Amino acid sequence: MTVQAVIAANRFGLGMRRGELDEIGQDHEGWLLAQLGPDAPAAGDALPSSAEIMREYQRLQSIQREARRSDDAERADAAAQEYRGYIRSQFQAQATRRYSLASVTDTPFRERLVHFWTNHFAVSADKQSVTPLVGTLEDEAIRPHVTGRFADMLLAVEQHP
Repeated sequence: MTVQAVIAANRFGLGMRRGELDEIGQDHEGWLLAQLGPDAPAAGDALPSSAEIMREYQRLQSIQREARRSDDAERADAAAQEYRGYIRSQFQAQATRRYSLASVTDTPFRERLVHFWTNHFAVSADKQSVTPLVGTLEDEAIRPHVTGRFADMLLAVEQHP
């Protein structure tokens, strides 16, 4: 175990995992650079795309508006509950997958860069209309471009819903 291997795992990775120092060995730079290759690891389980989420979000909004106009309080409450539940479930699924992936990734340096750029292009989950899309920004705009050209990532982020 070298000091450089410990620094590589902790400062550039996501913290030392069991056996990681042996994997890094004497070639801490090689270990880091190997994670920046063109073959991006899969993001894990497929979650709905931003387009799919937006369609469902708009459908639920429409149902909620119709229910409010109907003067049926029970129907309006049920529609509002379904709407909020959908938003919450999407956010929870995305957050769970993000941290699950970080805990098992074989490319912690790449994953740390994904987290860095996601934070840099921060989207507030406080706004209900954006909450179900927070994770899709990471998957659709940042992750595919994390080791490419910054301009390409910036354009992808700007064009993301």
